Amino acid sequence: MIDTVRPILLSGDQLQRESGEILLRRFAARPHAAVSPLRGPHNLHRLVTSLNRDGFARFGAELGFADTILRHDVPRLVDNAMVSKNPGHDEGGTNIPYLPSFEPTVEKAISTLGHVVLNYVGADAELSGYGAYRLGSIANAPPTRRDLRKYRKPITSTLWHHDRCGRRLKAYIFLQDVTAETHPTEIVAGSHRTVYYSYSEYFESRFDGDFVRNRYNATQMLGRLGDGFIFDTNTIHRGRPGEMRRRDVLVFEFNIPEELKAVAHHSGMQGCKPTASQPRTNFTLDRIRREHNV
Repeated sequence: MIDTVRPILLSGDQLQRESGEILLRRFAARPHAAVSPLRGPHNLHRLVTSLNRDGFARFGAELGFADTILRHDVPRLVDNAMVSKNPGHDEGGTNIPYLPSFEPTVEKAISTLGHVVLNYVGADAELSGYGAYRLGSIANAPPTRRDLRKYRKPITSTLWHHDRCGRRLKAYIFLQDVTAETHPTEIVAGSHRTVYYSYSEYFESRFDGDFVRNRYNATQMLGRLGDGFIFDTNTIHRGRPGEMRRRDVLVFEFNIPEELKAVAHHSGMQGCKPTASQPRTNFTLDRIRREHNV
């Protein structure tokens, strides 16, 4: 496959050629060895199987996030921080990069999902960012680049898209019950294996809604407080737009640091920068690597 798509990705202007070369390195034959066999709780094996098959995996009460979240009062503290940061508004998206109450959930995410990450992304993978994110009750999706100016706080992540960085994982943990009426994330199963024709321009990674609806069946990521999902951001996905009840989640991003540095300095690959950035860097997957003897 790589030999087939190489002439396409390396054609065009310099920006497309450079971004194409980066993506080829990230796709080609898993350049960083995966950790195998998988260790950790047995129920994580199902997540790895689902990730490889569909590009996403959902989890529920079996991972125990709800107890940790409620014990540390994370939903209330996040709500207070959101109101303080964006007073009087419930539109668009709002990020809270760090609260001390996040730390127990971060540790739990590493001790559970970390096994999945090392198996899927590679032994050199790391937690590259985390934080809380709210999609407000009004989340507008600008249909085209030209329409960006027509909307107050347009959210381009509510357009169908991929993140323009190849193999990279994000995990969402719900801070409330997520239903079809709370801007659920929707993912096209199997699309994580797609090599797209170009990765250089932002709006090249956004897809027309009718195109996606007519060709694919997307799955909504629904669940109770403490449930969530982990997915390859090379899938075609979106946060469902419209006027609905707001949705609060904790977001974790996992990448390979050296590759992240390469794409972060590339003007055509800005989608690969951590969107759930945080100032603390003391959370690593080193303990999980030691359990796997890598």
